[in-house]
Amino acid sequence: MSRKPYPAEVIVRIISAHSDSFEEDDKSEYEKKKNLGSYNALIYAPSDLLTSDSTISIPEDQARTLRDMPLAMIEKVVVDWDYYKDYLRSFLFGEKSALEGLGRDKIFCEVSGDLSSLLSGKLISNRPLRVWWDLVNPKLFELPWELLAYTEEGYDLSEISLVRGLPPTNSVPRVPVGKQLRLAFIHEPNSTSAALIAALQGLPQISVSDMTDPPLEALQRALQDGYELIHLVADGSTSLAYEGYLYLRRPSRLRYLDSSASYENSYVRRARRLWLNLYKLLEPFLPARQSAWINKRLFDLLALDKLTPAELSSMQRGRPLSILCLSPPKSSDKDPGRIDGVLLPGVFRAFSCLGNSPLPMPNIVAQVGATDETNMESFWHHFYLELSQSLVIESAMSAGLKASSPQPFALFLRQRQRNTFERDKPSENVTQINAELEESRETVEELRALLGQNDSMSALVAKYEERETARQQHLEEKLLPYLQEGE
Repeated sequence: MSRKPYPAEVIVRIISAHSDSFEEDDKSEYEKKKNLGSYNALIYAPSDLLTSDSTISIPEDQARTLRDMPLAMIEKVVVDWDYYKDYLRSFLFGEKSALEGLGRDKIFCEVSGDLSSLLSGKLISNRPLRVWWDLVNPKLFELPWELLAYTEEGYDLSEISLVRGLPPTNSVPRVPVGKQLRLAFIHEPNSTSAALIAALQGLPQISVSDMTDPPLEALQRALQDGYELIHLVADGSTSLAYEGYLYLRRPSRLRYLDSSASYENSYVRRARRLWLNLYKLLEPFLPARQSAWINKRLFDLLALDKLTPAELSSMQRGRPLSILCLSPPKSSDKDPGRIDGVLLPGVFRAFSCLGNSPLPMPNIVAQVGATDETNMESFWHHFYLELSQSLVIESAMSAGLKASSPQPFALFLRQRQRNTFERDKPSENVTQINAELEESRETVEELRALLGQNDSMSALVAKYEERETARQQHLEEKLLPYLQEGE
């Protein structure tokens, strides 16, 4: 079956279910256990795509439509939080132990039938399907929801694609590129997985630039130089607002990574790393305010730069960066009894919170759960290989997941078009034009809000709005060739 330019789209919004309103006899065996979370999956879909035989009882605080899609059905997911905590604790014994405990049916111990059918492509069989996975409660960000779409053989994203987020309200233009995509690989060799380094070799249509300068400086340089792709190896943590902070080493600390460093410096580096690892291990179980206090002290102790979602959004605006890929530093299972490698639950949580940020961001592809070296290398190599050929990020995810066993890699999508890039188009600063258009729209919206508070400004605002509306139309005409979907 040939793939249509626009796949069928549905939105699945996960909210807490009020299971306490049911009689005890009506509860499932899972809901009768302790520390189980029952969640409603509100499925929004075009009226001609999904139909429900029963009358839907819509929760009072939920919209009847979302992104112009009506609510079609309500399904259910039950999460075993006790098992998920056991999974987090297993990182203490190495990522391999955590990978063995990453079980779909154990974390998500109950999934209603129609939701399972939707995620397996059985409800919609005549068209490719894109499922937008929207999480209202930030507590749910870190769960590996992608496992719900896996079978024992993985899943085929050429037919179904589970992406996190909501469809954007405004179209995102494709970025014109040459024969090769440009990828900035920002990492510190001493803390980068050998499998990831191997994965980025032998990519015929991607030019990979190895950037091992101080990470924040390298990131700024990659954005200024106009790289379309960035792969960043970073630690991370979360704030009280569930923002995903990325940890980036300051230049003064890079000397500890030098192989010729003195024993004292090496000892200091290990001691600092130990504190960071202990914090990452304990973070999921600490009260939020205590976690934030320790987090602040760690920045002082480890001399780290932190990159917030707001800073990243501001830095990349108007730049051609379209895809940001995130990987954690390497971990070691050689001595499971020793806390020496990077303990990863905090990093995966940070990646998820960053990807779920409502701020303008590039598309983000990130590892959000345990994996091993073989599958990591296979996923990333085939992901980039397919992306360089098709320029379709969802096809690249499919290729990466097909080449490995089911793995927890998440796609935080910011576009509705299939293609992220465009070849054989006139060279034009599309991203800068789009940034100007977004800025104009935001300014007009803010002025309209002020107009409601101050009537004396009405004439001034009306004149400005008229001028900006004409300017927006001009910018939209420039972007049109990069917004229209080709056959």
